Amino acid sequence: MLTYIYAAIIIFIVQLFSGTLTRFGPLGTSSLGEGLRGRDELAAPSPVNGRLERAKNNMIEALLIFMPLAILHQVSGDAPDQAMTGALVFVIARIVYIPAYASGILGIRTLVWGAGHIGLLMMALSL
Repeated sequence: MLTYIYAAIIIFIVQLFSGTLTRFGPLGTSSLGEGLRGRDELAAPSPVNGRLERAKNNMIEALLIFMPLAILHQVSGDAPDQAMTGALVFVIARIVYIPAYASGILGIRTLVWGAGHIGLLMMALSL
């Protein structure tokens, strides 16, 4: 289970920086100089940047469910196969969620989000 906890943290770190990297610099709507200032008056974010920011916020919400479940399984010392499979489903879904949300393709984000939550449900039911 510890491997999945580490994986979720790494995915979160990637999401944490992806919004900033697509907002400032050559790919974004704002310059690097704007990112170094107080950010009081920023240009509107690009659609992709907005989606990446919302995906990051969704990851925070999902981690508030995943981490306690994963930690409970870890400290119990016995994570059933269902919990391990659920954690794997969650991690894979969160990896796919980033490009799925950023792409803006109708329905894909919702399907991937649902798959991740099925993984969380599997973890919860195995407690």
